[in-house]
This record gives sequence, structure tokens and C-alpha cells, in this order.
Amino acid sequence: MFFCIVTLLLRTNVWCLPAKDTLKVAYKVNPFYSYENDDGLTVGLEVDILEEIAKEIGYKDVIYYPMKNIHECIRALENREVQIILGFPSFYDGDTSKIATSSEIVTTDLCMMAKYDIAKAIDSGEQDKFTAVFEHNTSNYAIVANMGASLYYVVGSQEEALDRVLAGKAQVMICDEDCMAFLLSKKGVEEEFSVIRKNVGKVGYTIALLKGDDHLLREVNDGILKIRINGKYEEILSRWYKSKREVNVKAFIRNIIIVAIIVGVIAAVYIYLSWRVRKILKHRVSEMTKELEKNIQQLQYESDLRNQILERVPNIMILCEPDGKVILMNTSARQLIGSFKENYNGVKIGEIPVIGDLVSSLLTSAGHFKLTAMDDILIPYRIRNAGRRIFRCSITNAYLDDSKEGFLIMASDVTKEENQKQEMIEQEKSIALSRLVAGIAHEIKNPLTGIQNFVDLIKTEKDNQQFWNYFSEYVPIEISRISRLIESLMEYARPSKGTKISTEVSQLINECTYLLNTAARSAKILFTIEVQPDMWIYVVRDQIKQMLINIMLNSLEAVERRREKDMCNAGHLGINVSAYRCSDSVIIKIEDTGEGMSEETIRNCMDPFYTTKERGTGLGLAISKQFIQENGGTMQIESTINEGTVISLTFKEAKHE
Repeated sequence: MFFCIVTLLLRTNVWCLPAKDTLKVAYKVNPFYSYENDDGLTVGLEVDILEEIAKEIGYKDVIYYPMKNIHECIRALENREVQIILGFPSFYDGDTSKIATSSEIVTTDLCMMAKYDIAKAIDSGEQDKFTAVFEHNTSNYAIVANMGASLYYVVGSQEEALDRVLAGKAQVMICDEDCMAFLLSKKGVEEEFSVIRKNVGKVGYTIALLKGDDHLLREVNDGILKIRINGKYEEILSRWYKSKREVNVKAFIRNIIIVAIIVGVIAAVYIYLSWRVRKILKHRVSEMTKELEKNIQQLQYESDLRNQILERVPNIMILCEPDGKVILMNTSARQLIGSFKENYNGVKIGEIPVIGDLVSSLLTSAGHFKLTAMDDILIPYRIRNAGRRIFRCSITNAYLDDSKEGFLIMASDVTKEENQKQEMIEQEKSIALSRLVAGIAHEIKNPLTGIQNFVDLIKTEKDNQQFWNYFSEYVPIEISRISRLIESLMEYARPSKGTKISTEVSQLINECTYLLNTAARSAKILFTIEVQPDMWIYVVRDQIKQMLINIMLNSLEAVERRREKDMCNAGHLGINVSAYRCSDSVIIKIEDTGEGMSEETIRNCMDPFYTTKERGTGLGLAISKQFIQENGGTMQIESTINEGTVISLTFKEAKHE
């Protein structure tokens, strides 16, 4: 009994502990909590807390080792380079088989934050979808998706999240409000940001040690308990947090506890110690119970919110397990099936009427999805009594629980907008055809004149063998020439096919320039081609062909307009089409010496219905931009007034089997 009392007195700091050697600490740099200041000193809320803990458990000195990420901290701990990790996330989802953690030293709320204009648009309902970013081990996709994120990024730190938003790569941050306020102030941009929603989640930080270091773990937990009792913890919080109301309340409670401890010690040391132990245990159990109840309520709230969102959105939405079994299906999906009563939960998605046929191309023979995630793709489908419809489908990862990841299938009927898009494409194509026909008509007239001359001489030269030799040699050549021109026009006028194939660049450019070269010759414009052989790109061939012809026609018209203004340099004006490799990409360039474009025209030329031509539709470059994006390419325009224009198209080079 005496030994137990002595042990408890030691743990409650009645007697001072002997000083120990240096405590080596690894930490992931986390502004506000643990970081190096301008003088190179390690400071922060967690650092101050650890310093007090180290004093309580008798360490003379603390040496800090800043690390880039938590994985480096774990590696240093496992290699015995350090003794503890400061600021270890309590919800760490990596391998923790070798790690033990203390009780939490800091618990903080997460908030949803964005630049002022984005925050205003989301608050007013003008914007209901956005791109989000959050630090790993602080949030998850379920929370982010429930708040309206259509896409999210996971980064290694709060600072990386802020950098992504400042660079325009994300719109909304799910972040620690105090830490982010510290970073915003440090970068001088606090006036640009606004909090959209508070208390969207919690994140806690602990102290991590290697399993087996039980003595050090007990000391650390005792130190945490002691600084909470003696008031040091609240003093540290008051120095770092702006609001002191919560700290004052805790200080008041602390004073009551101190008075109770003093009274208990005077009454009886043994009775006091027994009462103190029971009180601590009861308090810890109560805290854990409340935290568990809060987590259960949060999970229930998230589940209810997710179900409400799925039910109310107009798009078809289906939540599935990894093996394709349906967990939840919204009203829009049931409406497409034509069944509102039957329960499809637990049924594989491939076995559901209509829906199964719609996503059949995305499933394996076993009913699993071929991809874990997929961007928007268009799927045509014929519905009874409704004709041919086009659906835009996508698959997104969805977290079902901590150990299970499923899929969220989203689809919407885009038949009307796809039909309108095709009509716009055909309208632009018909305008381009009219421009081509003007040049080709002259080319067809020349061989027809030669054939007519031969026909006129048939009666007078019917016995001339040399005439018939010329007739049999040249007439088929001219007829073949006319046939090739007509076939090229018909091929260009044919509706575009939407299937990507491996396409040889030189052959594609030759087909485009065959028509354009004819129009250029009739306009007496120099037309040159420089293409490296054996280059392949994976694209929708007809779309890229139409895009190249549209751009070349624009160049042809620009050269003609400059020639009309500057007849002195007419002989030096022309168009050059080139294609070459650059690293793992293929670059196609269309260069002309035409009238050029102003900076304003360059900024707006790819906007729909923007045109500088009297009879233009303003759709040519807009459609070209859409085609190049759908085929994974990029477009760059450089132009100078009265000098010319260079349009560069870049595609990823494809392997050809």
C-alpha cells in the first residue's frame, strides 16, 4: 500500500523528478502548430505544449528535427533517430502497426474557406459546384462531396492547399481556421478570403512513439495530464488563440480543482489520491463517451445529407460497392427505369433494366467496373418510345467507410445539347465547303477544258493513231484528277465520327492540304508543307481533320486580305504547314504571313460567335478549341498585325502497333 501511495505521489508531481537527458523530437512543419520562425527557432502551439510536458517529466533539453512530411517523421522514429513525433494526426490512415500515440494535445475545428468572390457565389447559390482541396489526414471525400465539390485534391499540408487556391488550381479549401488565418496573414492575403462554413469537421494531434516505449508513453501522458491540471495548458492556449473565453472557463474549473486538491490533501492524502484517480477516470470515460456520441451523430448526419442530395438532384445517381452491387439509387434513376417501388439494393448494376444496358460498356464480364474513376464520356442509347438518346456518364470514387471505397455513377441526358452542337459543327463545315468549292471549281474547269478539246478532235482525228494514244493517256489522268477532288470534298462533308483511333500525322495533313493547296493555287498563294514521317496521335480523326482545314482556311483568307492591302509584297505571302516531334509530343504548326490579329482578337477569337468577318459565324475556332480539348491537345496562338499568325497544336504522341 505504501508503494502505491509513493507511486501516485510521484505521478501527481508532489516530489520533483530528476532531470533527464535531451529529448529528440521529429515534426512535420505545420504553421501555427510547429514551424521555424525567421530566426530559425522552432516555435508554435504544439511546441510550447511539448516544452511544458518535457519540464514536467524532467528532460533538460528538447531538440527538434523538422521534416517535409509525416512519412519522414515515422522513418526517423523507426530508425531511432528521434524518440517522439510531435503533431501526429489522430486519424492517420497509414500503417500504425509499430506506433503508439498519447492522448490528444490539440483538437481543432475545420472550416470551409475560399476567395471572397467564390465564397459570395456559393453562399448566394449562384455556384453549386466547385473544386476543393484539403490536407491529407484532415478530411475525406464524403464530407467534401456533401458540401458540393465536383472535384477535389488531397495535398500534404495546409500551405500547399493555400498555394493551390492562390494559383487558381482549386476554388475552396477545407482547412484548420486558425492555421489558415496564420498563413493568410503571413502571405498578406487575409483580406481576399472569407469563411463559408464553420465546424465542418474536427482534426486532432497527438504525440507518437514506437510501440514498446511504454515508460516514455506513460511519462508523456502524465505530463499532458499535469499541465492540464496546473494551468500551463490554458496559459499556452491563451497566448496562441485570439478568443480567451474558453480558456477563462477552463482556468476557473482548474482553480476549483486546485482548491479541491488542497482540501483533499489536508483531509487525508490517501483519500485525496483515491478520489483524484476516480475523478480522472470518470472524466476520461465521459469525454470518450461524448466524443463517440458526437462521431455517431456526425456519421448519421453525413449519411442523411448524402441520401438527400442523391434523391433531390435531377441527374441520375447510383452508389455502388466495389463489386458493382447497388447501395443507393435516386429518384431520377428509378424514373429512367420506370420503376419506383422495386428495391434494387444489393443487385449488381449490370442486372438492372435500362441502367445495366447503359453502363454495359464500362463493366467487365464479372460485373465490376473497368476503371476506378472516369471523366465524362458520351454514351448513345435507344429507349423504347423515346428514340435515340445520348447520356453523359462519369464514375467517381466514393468512401463508404474507413476501410471500404465504392463508386458513384452519375449520368445526365444531353441529347438536346449534343444535337445542337452537331448542328453548329455542320453549319461551320458548310461555310468552309463553300470557301473550298470556289477554289476547286477552277481546278475542275482546267481538266474539263482539256477533255472537251479531245472530244472536239475525235471527228477530225479519228484515223490519227498518235491522237488516240494521247487520248488514252491524258483523258484518264484528268478524269482521275477530277474524281480525287470530288472524293476529298465528299469525305470532308461526311458527318464526324466520334471514335478515337491511332492516326498518322503526315497522312492526315496531306489529306487536308490536298484540298487547301488547290484553293491556294487558284488564289496564287505559296503553300508549303514540312512534315516528319512516322508520327502517330490517338484522336477522333474526322474532328482533327475538320479543325485543321478550318484553321488553314482562316490563314488563306488572312493572306488574301493582306495581299489586297499590300500588293508590293504579294510575292512573299504564303502559308506553311509543319509537323515535328518534341520530347513525347507531336506539334503541328500552321504559319501564315497574313494580316495578323490584335491582342483583343487573340483573347476573344475562340469565344463562340466572336468574329471579325462580315459573313462569319464565329464558330470555327470555338469548335476547333472544343475538338482539341476533347482529344487531349492544346492550342497556342501567336500573331502580329501585318506580319502574320502562328497557330501551334500539341498532342501526346501515340504508339503505333
